[in-house]
Amino acid sequence: ISENTNAEFLDFYNNEAFLYKTYSWEGTTFNPPIPDESSSILWNGWEQIHPNHKEKVNWKPLINLYTTILKKDNTYINQNISSQINLDNFIDYFILIQLVGGSDNYGKNQVLMKRNSSSPFYIIPWDLDATWGRDWLNTPTSTNAIFANNLFKQLIVLNPEQYKQRMKTR
Repeated sequence: ISENTNAEFLDFYNNEAFLYKTYSWEGTTFNPPIPDESSSILWNGWEQIHPNHKEKVNWKPLINLYTTILKKDNTYINQNISSQINLDNFIDYFILIQLVGGSDNYGKNQVLMKRNSSSPFYIIPWDLDATWGRDWLNTPTSTNAIFANNLFKQLIVLNPEQYKQRMKTR
């Protein structure tokens, strides 16, 4: 993923836009603990792609999402999650990784994007090589699994804004 290609494709050319890409499983499944904010381009299994880390490193939007999922009560999550993530986009993504059997795509292979500081996160498919019953080494895997991280599990259990019905309808 290159900085210039993403900025043009995703139509953001400002320092209020954010693009975070996972590089490992460490922390990317939205499980505790939440590490302190970092001044590095790497944090908790994520890499900051945009804005350019030489200009600004900012993990606050992602830390706020983690804090909502891991430290807030259910009422708070239900009332605030749609301001932090685009629920329809997350529904589409969840359905996609179930359809293709994306065994890497609920943790390690995720991209989160915000167009500006007040927009919600969108999740973008990335690196779909461990799909359709094969792992990243082309070894057969089980196709009888549900691929979900703690964020998706919370959405299903708490059902903010009729999340389950919206998923069923979609």
